[in-house]
Amino acid sequence: MPIELPQKLIEDVARRRCVLYVGAGVSRWAKTQAGKRPPLWPEFVDKVVQRCPESARAELRRIRKAGDLLTCLDIAKVLLKEDWHRLLEEEYSHPQFQIGELHGELFRLDTPITITTNVDKIYEKAAIKLSEQSVKSKTFSDSDISTVARLDHKARIILRAHGSLDNAYSMIFTRQDYATLRKKHDDFYKLLQALLMTHTFLFVGVSMTDPDLVLMLENLAGEFGFSNPHYALIPRDNSPETLASWERNYSLRPILYNPKNDHAELLAAVSQLADAVAPTREDMQLTGLW
Repeated sequence: MPIELPQKLIEDVARRRCVLYVGAGVSRWAKTQAGKRPPLWPEFVDKVVQRCPESARAELRRIRKAGDLLTCLDIAKVLLKEDWHRLLEEEYSHPQFQIGELHGELFRLDTPITITTNVDKIYEKAAIKLSEQSVKSKTFSDSDISTVARLDHKARIILRAHGSLDNAYSMIFTRQDYATLRKKHDDFYKLLQALLMTHTFLFVGVSMTDPDLVLMLENLAGEFGFSNPHYALIPRDNSPETLASWERNYSLRPILYNPKNDHAELLAAVSQLADAVAPTREDMQLTGLW
């Protein structure tokens, strides 16, 4: 059964006034020939804790159980020293992940800017391959990051909000990493805020736990209200209270899908959106109503 898609979202994607924001749930659509998938953040934290010295594991598990993943990783990164980056490589880089169907359907939306918080490069590799090398990649630490918001309509950019394994020492994973990001890369936050104010965001595979993103959405929702919401493809197993809170506090409108059968309905929803966008773009081109 087709999912009811907001007409405004279809039109904003068609006008290329939409920013695609992909999280770890998108990377899970990739797997190795042996069937291994990239770990979600909580799974990675569990592996990190297990790798730490036995004397520290009980306290780390207590912090992990309390839900404070940032502090847990902050402590673990210091304890693991050089083994921290070795573990990152083992989980996200060394496995030969093959791109999945969802990556191709997301690329078909043809959004000018895609933001990802994933440390792996799975979606980036898919986009570069499908675009025949024409997609460019930027990170929060690039000196010309502010130019992303003013690129011409032909540009296609992947913005790596947390860095990548290409520069493992600058990746954003821990509480200290977030503090450093806020202090040293204020231009990145200005860019993100500008995009949130001027574009519609579509969140896919995102858990809405990134503290800086959540704070920015709260501030903008409080200042500008809810007349122009952002959208998120969200599994139906989230509680109505949680969804209502996100809409109330983040101006984030959920598009619900059934997560059964390995989130097959998510793929169908993205395909449905891409199918709806194509004729809308054609109509806009004929009428000139962009």
